Amino acid sequence: MTPARLRDLLALAEARKARDLARLEALIAADRTLAHQALDLAGTHARDMAEGAGSTPLALLGHRLIWADGRLTALRAARARLGTEIADVRAAATISLGKHRALEHLLERALRTTRAQHEARAERDAPPAARGQAGERS
Repeated sequence: MTPARLRDLLALAEARKARDLARLEALIAADRTLAHQALDLAGTHARDMAEGAGSTPLALLGHRLIWADGRLTALRAARARLGTEIADVRAAATISLGKHRALEHLLERALRTTRAQHEARAERDAPPAARGQAGERS
């Protein structure tokens, strides 16, 4: 495969890698947001008690605690679903990175091969006097 074609494929692989990494980053940020919300809700009962249970009716505190527990359960479920999606996207990003690195390696090899072919051709096609001088330089 020619270096020009490999550069084209490398550009496509770069775009896919960037897309996969951006998607992974967005999912991880969403997971962090859900984790912070879960931590905040987990402290609801302690904050309510610290603020003074006497100032708020117990029935209202009970409803608030039930609401917080329900919301916390929903957040945990959302994080579990998100965790599965993160694992899938992380696997895809790993593959994209691997393809990108492989294409970079192939391009380097193709460039070295092309350079060696050009040098061999130049040496082969050089006039006899230049061949002798080239051998003396080595």
